[in-house]
Amino acid sequence: MTHFIKKTLSLIIFSVLTATPAIAANVGDKIPHNLDLSDQTSTQQSFQSISGENGAVILFIRSAEWCPYCQAQLMDVNSRLPEIRGAGYNVVSVSYDSIDSLDAFVKQRGIDYPLLSDKNSEAIKAFNLLNKEIREGSKQDGIPHPAIIVTNEQGVITHVFKEDGYKNRPDMDDVVAALKE
Repeated sequence: MTHFIKKTLSLIIFSVLTATPAIAANVGDKIPHNLDLSDQTSTQQSFQSISGENGAVILFIRSAEWCPYCQAQLMDVNSRLPEIRGAGYNVVSVSYDSIDSLDAFVKQRGIDYPLLSDKNSEAIKAFNLLNKEIREGSKQDGIPHPAIIVTNEQGVITHVFKEDGYKNRPDMDDVVAALKE
């Protein structure tokens, strides 16, 4: 095998392994997990408690503690809260972060929506977003591939937004536009 063919095959295999997987639920399906998780204040939440009049915008992020792309996304979403809530939706994020680290981030950055601690990545796994390329036992073990799931008030998925890779995040203009449809 030539060097060129080996290099090309390596790139193809890397692309396949790092691509965002299919989500476990599709538009029209009921969410596969009720989001029974604690938020940054240790308050037990659920889909029913976080849903707005028209539904919920659920952000799956890698980490509010150490991921600069997630931190920027959380702050961007916070700046769009008037539009999102004006459309009848509430926002929540889900990560494997501890309650304490989520609380510190919220206080430092003035985030005005619940950040849920999915310590055992149960919701992340239910949505089939677990990043399986991460070495078990490492600091990043349990992180999801980033995604935004929009639901109606009954928990039926109406939109799914995701990008390949962890640096690219869905454009919030697209998300907000979808909420106003």
